[in-house]
Amino acid sequence: MRTYKIDKAANSTATYSYREQTDLLTSKVSDNLGAYMSPIVNLGRISHSQNSVQLYYSPSLEFVWRRTRTTNIYSNGRNRDSILISGNNNVQIDFAPKSVQYANEFNFNLGLLGFFIAHKNKQISVRVHMSTSITSRYYPERVSNISSENMGYLRQGDIFFTG
Repeated sequence: MRTYKIDKAANSTATYSYREQTDLLTSKVSDNLGAYMSPIVNLGRISHSQNSVQLYYSPSLEFVWRRTRTTNIYSNGRNRDSILISGNNNVQIDFAPKSVQYANEFNFNLGLLGFFIAHKNKQISVRVHMSTSITSRYYPERVSNISSENMGYLRQGDIFFTG
C-alpha cells in the first residue's frame, strides 16, 4: 500500500489521503570507485629471492566510494481506501508513479596484519596475499531524493580476513 494522492476535502479544512495497492518494480545501479595499496616489505633472510618460498610483510589500505541509484516504478494501481485527515491543510499533492533515490557509501579497509608468500621455480609460479583487516563502512542514515547535503552518516565496523 502506498499513498498516491493527498487532496483537499470539499468545503472543509481537512484533506483526504488516497492509498492504493500496486505492483512495484525496483532497480538498483551502483557505481564504484576505489583505490587499493599494499606494499611488500622485505623481511630479510626469509624474503631472499634464492629461497624456494619467500615471505614478505604486506600491510594494505583500501578506499571504495559507492554511489547507488534506486528506481521504484509503481504500476497497476488499484484504489484501496481514503483517509480523512483533520487539520488546517490547504494542499494537493499527486505522487509520481516513479521515484529515484540516491545514496553514497564509503568503505575504508586497513590491513595491518598482512603477508605475501611467493614460490617460483621453472615449472610453477604461485603468489598468495592474505590479510586480517579492520573495515569501516559509512552509509547514509536516510536515502535522499534530491541531494546529500547535510546528511548524517552512520558507521559500521568489522574485522575480516582475505586471502
